[in-house]
Amino acid sequence: MSFIYILSFLLLFGAGAGSATINYSAQAASDGGLSVQAQDTLLHASKSEKKKKKPAKKVETKSSKVLLKRNVQRVMLTKKGVEGNHIEVVVMDGGMPVRNLEDLQMLGSSGSNTALSNFQGFDNYSLPFEGYIKYRSVNKMGSVVYDREVRFVINDPGKWVLRIDQ
Repeated sequence: MSFIYILSFLLLFGAGAGSATINYSAQAASDGGLSVQAQDTLLHASKSEKKKKKPAKKVETKSSKVLLKRNVQRVMLTKKGVEGNHIEVVVMDGGMPVRNLEDLQMLGSSGSNTALSNFQGFDNYSLPFEGYIKYRSVNKMGSVVYDREVRFVINDPGKWVLRIDQ
């Protein structure tokens, strides 16, 4: 007789009915009847849990942004000073700066390009400035030559450093 109670309880619980209440009385025992009631709980969301209207986010233009990087591990654009309109381009390979880049192309929306033996960059640009740098270099093992590209935008005046890690 107790096997029937345990079996019905396990079937209800296994079917996902949740906890069940078994009403067993002396009269039901003499009749051989059993009544099982499943209890479901209802959760009501309180007013504080309902969706609240969020205030509109302010849209701020970033002072600088890298738009494209191809065949390059990392590109960092950092502001070093407030005065002047000057961008220095530093290409790094294994922690060492690379000065003699093959087929270097530096294009800017304004200003002038400067490529010396120890300095590469843009001078006297006007805002917003969009720059494009393309060059060729070998991979770490020296077996394949890659065309590498970086495209960026600057919206604030100042001295900037564009670091390219290949």
